[in-house]
Amino acid sequence: MILVPLAIFTIVLMVLYLRWQPQETFFTSKEVCPKCHHAVQAGYLICPVCLLPLRHVCTSCGRPIEGNWTVCPFCGRSVEPGEQPRELNSYKLSEL
Repeated sequence: MILVPLAIFTIVLMVLYLRWQPQETFFTSKEVCPKCHHAVQAGYLICPVCLLPLRHVCTSCGRPIEGNWTVCPFCGRSVEPGEQPRELNSYKLSEL
């Protein structure tokens, strides 16, 4: 007799738990470092495990930029195709 109310209570708790969870936890894909295959977050500039640079930074303002961009959207500086990005160590996270 006690099993039926307990089962209903468990189902209600499970439904409430799943409803309150942010959808990002269920539907976002995990990014991984191409070198060491550890999980990294989308905004990481460098892999914290193997130190592989994951993003380029603008040589002018130091903000993260994609490799195929021709201009920095933050400072407007043109990015030349063969230009070497600034070292990631000099990027200040407080500028974000």
